[in-house]
Order: sequence, then structure tokens, then C-alpha cells
Amino acid sequence: MTEENDERMFGLEDGELDKRFAAAVRRANEEKLILGVPLPKYDASTKRAYLLYADGHREYVVAS
Repeated sequence: MTEENDERMFGLEDGELDKRFAAAVRRANEEKLILGVPLPKYDASTKRAYLLYADGHREYVVAS
């Protein structure tokens, strides 16, 4: 990593940046659920996209 890149990332290591990014995404998703906005997700076992609602139910997306 160059010194310039290091300055752009506030001197944080890659692992720390990954943890902070994951935490920020988690918080944003929690806020969306609190506001009633469904989260788009992907079910790898069925290979289908779905919307996850705050009450836990899923609505699978139908391609049109």
C-alpha cells in the first residue's frame, strides 16, 4: 500500500476497514427495517431474489 492510499484510508488496516464497513451496512439495514423498508436479499439455496420485511416474512420477486 502506498503512503497516499494509507492517508486516504485514515491509517486503518484492511481488516479494520472491513469490520467498519460491515458494521455500517448492518446499521443501515437495521434502520431500513425500522422504517418499514424491505431489504432486497438473495436466497442461494433456491437461487431467487426476495424482499425481507421487518416481521421476518419473505416475498420472492417474480421476474416480469
